[in-house]
Order: sequence, then structure tokens, then C-alpha cells
Amino acid sequence: MITIILLINILISQEWTVYNKDNSDLHSNYIHDVMIDNDDNVWVINDYTEIFKIKDSEWTRFNSQNTNISNFYYRTLSLGLNNKIIAGPSGDKGSPMLFYDGLKWEFNYYKDLPIFELTTIYDVLEINENELWMATSFGAYHLKNGHWSSYLQNEEGRDLSKVVHYQDEIYVLGKGNFKLNKESNYFENNYKIFPDDARLGPMILGLDNFVYFYSKFEDDKLKKYDGKNWFDFNLGILDSNLITIRYTNNNKFYLQTRKSIYEILEEDKLVKLFTVPDLIMQLSNQILLLEDVDSKNNFWFTMYTVGLVKYSLEPNSVRKTSKLTIYPNPSQSKITVNTDQQITELALYTINLTKVKDYTPNHKSSQEIDISNLSSGVYFIKVNDDFIKFVKE
Repeated sequence: MITIILLINILISQEWTVYNKDNSDLHSNYIHDVMIDNDDNVWVINDYTEIFKIKDSEWTRFNSQNTNISNFYYRTLSLGLNNKIIAGPSGDKGSPMLFYDGLKWEFNYYKDLPIFELTTIYDVLEINENELWMATSFGAYHLKNGHWSSYLQNEEGRDLSKVVHYQDEIYVLGKGNFKLNKESNYFENNYKIFPDDARLGPMILGLDNFVYFYSKFEDDKLKKYDGKNWFDFNLGILDSNLITIRYTNNNKFYLQTRKSIYEILEEDKLVKLFTVPDLIMQLSNQILLLEDVDSKNNFWFTMYTVGLVKYSLEPNSVRKTSKLTIYPNPSQSKITVNTDQQITELALYTINLTKVKDYTPNHKSSQEIDISNLSSGVYFIKVNDDFIKFVKE
């Protein structure tokens, strides 16, 4: 407990803020989900029993006393149509799904909405006003025109974490990646080369309208899907283990490692935005997890038992290395790297992310590199903390 108190005191600074039960409206330090809506409101589930809406410095509390829901016990948040907030219940209290339209919470927004006993609803996707999909701890559910259907009511359907509507197809993510076969009305395992105990991260729509998800087991992997084929996403060299990926409402793609937050600008470029303080990484069993990013470049994290954590990124530091370029590309003999920073580190890596050599940096913003002795193929150049890909002909 002493360690946590010290952590909170140190992090309340210009960039980092920790909201906890001692300095905010939170009644406990347990945060279960965070989501930002289209109006830049921050929504927080606090210890299952309260939901907060944060707008600037104003906190609005929702619980059993002001929603008329006696068994108010919720685990997840989803964003529905027209900026509707959907609260998914934790499964051991028999709470109904809740819908907030900006004025009031309703549990009978959809007629004949069942109560899912002993089931946690992890994700809700509204297709239109008459159709929605749910990913739950015990399978997938579909509502269309008042009729409910259930899918994956077996071991494969345990702990489904995400529903994605992509190219007019429905996918759910769990131990595998399941795609709905419309002809047979059955979910088929669309992609499963990972071990059964692999942890699959969030399946999200990301850059160039690809779908992305990651796997965590022996090696961190990020995959992308174009509707037909799966591809490895070239991450470059990360400074530590991959924790999560997020694609936010402001159309930015972020990647979190245990040490840092990166922005993925395109497949060739991964820009480190900031580093997590060492004190957080040294705190045993406490994982700082990026949940969402608002339009003011505030990064919102959950840190279980510690509270709600916010990092405010200075506007002029966003994409500060986005001018990193390399030319000619492809090249047979020489390439020139240009950036808007002083080059202090320069290294060459293979496409398999094996370091080939270090170059002596010239501490200028541009440097020429001789690649004439390299075999033909695809390589990465690391410039300071960032990577860019080129082709040797």
C-alpha cells in the first residue's frame, strides 16, 4: 500500500495525473473500463457499481440510486449508434444491459432483451436500430427485428472479446477469429494458427481499412486482414513486450508496449510518443493499460487497484518525427535518411528484425548510407527511436 501511495504522489504532475478515491469522485481505485464517445466525454466504470461521465473537470455519477436499476453491476462499455452509450453487465449479478441516449439510462431499449444470467457482455455492436451483435463470456448473440439467435455455445465461444462488422461480414474474436458463414448461419474459424492458450488482443479496424489484431504468447505478433488474406504487420523493433493496440475515434492508431506508447503512422513508420515512468514498470503486478485517447491528446489508462491514469501529450510533440523519409527507395547503391531531428542513432535491420550493423551518426538531420554491399531484399533503418522500411534492388 505504501508503494501505491508514493506512486500516486509522484505521478500527479504536469503530464501525468492519477485519479483515485482520495482525490476524485471515485469511490474505489478499481477501474474496469474506459471509453471516449464522439463528443469527447470520458466514460469510466468504477468497481462495477458506478459509471462516471467526465467532461473537462466535471464528473457525473450514475449508479443504482439515480438510474432505477437496483442490481447495478457493470463491466464493459461500448459505443452505439448516434453516440449511444451501452453498458455491459458483469455476469454474476443478473443485471440488464443499459443504454444511455444522452438524457437517461434505459434497460428496455430493445424489446424482449433477455437477461443473460452468469454471462458477462464484453462487446456490443449496433448495425442499425433493429439489429445488434454481442460478444460475451458464453458465446455470441444476435438480435434482428425482435428475434434473438445464439452462436458458439461451446468451448470455442468462451470469453469472446470483440465483434467487428467488416466489408458486410461479421467477425467475433476469442481463442480464434470467427467469421459468420451467411449461407449456413454458422461461425467458422477464420484464422487459428496460434496455440490454444494464445492471448488474442483487440480486433480493430485500423489503417487503410484493414482489420488488425495481435497475439501474445512466446513472440508478440500483429496481424492484419484485408477480407481474404492475413498478413504480418511489420512492427520494427519494439523496446519491450507488446501490451495492446488501439484505434481511436480521431482516426489514430496507437500501440503500447510495457515501456512506451507508439503511434503507427503507416506500415513503414512507428513513432514513439512517450515513455512510461520507470516507477510504474517497477510496481509488481500493476499493468498500465491504454484504453482510449481524446481529441486533446490526453491518453487514458486503467491501472488496476491504483486508479484512472491520464497522460497529457503536448500538441507540438505529436508526430514529432513524422517527417522521417528515405530516398531513393528502392535503391541499388546509396540511400539518404532525412528527419526533423538530430540523428543520434542509426542502425540497419533485416526484414526479420535482426540487426545487421550500426552506423556512426553524423548528428545532423540528414545522412547518406552506402547499401551497395547488401543483398537484394527488404530492410529497416532505425533512426533514433523510429523505423522506416526500404528496398535494396
